[in-house]
Amino acid sequence: MPSFQLESAARRGYLRPAMTYWLAWLVLVALLLPGAGLLYQTLGERRDRRRFPPPGRMVDAGGHRLHLLRRGEGTPTVVFDSAMASTCLSWSLVQPEVARVTRTVSYDRAGTGWSEEGPAPRDAEQHVRELRQALESGGAEPPYLLVGHSYGGLTMRLFAHRYPAQTAGLLLLDPAEPAQWVDPKGLDRRKIEGGSRLARRGVWVARLGLARLVITLGSSGAMRVARPLGSWLGGRVPRPAQDRMLAPLGRVPAEARQAMKWFWSRPRFYRSLAAQIEHVPHSARAVAAAPSDGSLPLTVISAPNEDPGWLPAQRRLAETSRRGRHLLAEGSSHWIPLDRPELVVRLILEMVEEVRLQNGPPR
Repeated sequence: MPSFQLESAARRGYLRPAMTYWLAWLVLVALLLPGAGLLYQTLGERRDRRRFPPPGRMVDAGGHRLHLLRRGEGTPTVVFDSAMASTCLSWSLVQPEVARVTRTVSYDRAGTGWSEEGPAPRDAEQHVRELRQALESGGAEPPYLLVGHSYGGLTMRLFAHRYPAQTAGLLLLDPAEPAQWVDPKGLDRRKIEGGSRLARRGVWVARLGLARLVITLGSSGAMRVARPLGSWLGGRVPRPAQDRMLAPLGRVPAEARQAMKWFWSRPRFYRSLAAQIEHVPHSARAVAAAPSDGSLPLTVISAPNEDPGWLPAQRRLAETSRRGRHLLAEGSSHWIPLDRPELVVRLILEMVEEVRLQNGPPR
């Protein structure tokens, strides 16, 4: 039909029923898709809760419950704290080996893993209070040998400062550097703002079942569809940041890998992650203001890093204790507990023996 005839037909109203029909379908699809996504997420969440029961205990942490995984017996109690977006599963290659010798405890911070969400603010001070309450509720007695990775290095340093009588030693794996985040500017400020914004976006992506859809597609081998869809939903996340977050998937045991995928499909994971990121400066200021105990056994393990200031800062941290030492985990990425678990286990057991010699024979 020529263009002048189309215009004439439109003026006489012949095309309006067809336009109304397609417009109605578009509105219907727009209304049904979110509902379908919500239903898909609800049913998937219900199934995953049955498939992946918590391997540890749910204990009180002051009005909400945290997941505490306790293994082994003996003293001191080795307590593990994970990187920011990680859970107790990041210690899957370390905790079982240490538990052969002494009591061990790993846990999931509020809102991550199997733990319930906790009150604001989600900063290191709050995490330390909740961890102390969870250890008491779970019957994990001091003295504690504290092991922290990345962000967990901040919380463990603050725990040692708040509860010095209960702390027997510190082992920190590529710990976050407080000075970098006390008053972040430039690129560091953009990292916090961008990370928080993406995590807040992830809440809605997960709520509508889209995060679950991407994970399901990727797990079934449909990477040609999953990768571009994930990039579109997640925004412009730099490839190094993507690789750093996804790295544990290829290193943990298969059963842990499936549970981690479930965690990443839940809205509360992204809510808690956003709240932690937003409070990083406050957490850093709390740790920076807490003086180190110069007599506390302290081991700092660092991964090779292209930042010329990183390793000197890690060495200075080790030197804050007269009993401190600094080691380089050759061949490791930031994920030292998964890349070099045998090194981490050996150093923990050395510190366990040191504590036992100092405190007398184990119970």
